[in-house]
Amino acid sequence: MADEVRTLAKRTQDSTTEINKIISQLQQRTAQAGENMHKSQGLMNSTVGKARDAGASISEISSSASSISHMMTQVATATEEQGSVSEELNSNIVRISQASDEVAAGSKEMAQACTELGQLATHLHDIVKRFHI
Repeated sequence: MADEVRTLAKRTQDSTTEINKIISQLQQRTAQAGENMHKSQGLMNSTVGKARDAGASISEISSSASSISHMMTQVATATEEQGSVSEELNSNIVRISQASDEVAAGSKEMAQACTELGQLATHLHDIVKRFHI
């Protein structure tokens, strides 16, 4: 029976050593899991901060795009107005050109009339000379 008690004591001691070894491994793995969770929390906080920064950047880009759209509308309106003014100027230039042509034609007719009047005056003068005593 002493051998059985020794064997049982040996097996108990071996089992206790194995249990202590398993407990030690569990404690190490638990500590490592805690460290990993702490690291993960730090990474998660960093990711949340970056996501906030990205959101702010997207909001800023959206605001800039809206401003650019408004400016483009103003440019389009100004371009349209310039087109209308250009058309009106072109129309006025055409009317001025037509009026200049009419004035030139009138001047030409007046010059011709003056020439004819001069010829008539000369002719009249010649006739009056004949009646002169």
